[in-house]
Amino acid sequence: PDAGRTETLSPLPVAELRKYEAVKKAHPDALVCFAQNGYFELYGKDAEKAAPLLGTKLLEKKVRGKPSIPVTGFRESAWVAGSHKLWKSGVDVFLSKDGETFKELKAADYIPVGATLNVDGIKCRIDAVDFCR
Repeated sequence: PDAGRTETLSPLPVAELRKYEAVKKAHPDALVCFAQNGYFELYGKDAEKAAPLLGTKLLEKKVRGKPSIPVTGFRESAWVAGSHKLWKSGVDVFLSKDGETFKELKAADYIPVGATLNVDGIKCRIDAVDFCR
């Protein structure tokens, strides 16, 4: 049913690209997810790295007056699932919305299900995690 369907993306205004570049410069080692049109988008090398982790397509996004750039991402409403797919791969993830920090996940803070921790002499096993609370 989708055989003839093509995907179209809204062009990225140059002003928004500059905001993204400033965020990326401040967080060079993180996968930066930048809120645009209801999605958290990743651009360039971040998009190339994130697409297989997210199981999403790598598309091209037009930038007014500049060459197109690779893009992938996930809906803003799915930010918990999308960001955690990236985070559990062992990378820092930075979500930016309206020029502000929306969420920052550090790879060093990730504790996978099944891990055993020693907290104040008590051995604890992580059986489940609820990131929505």
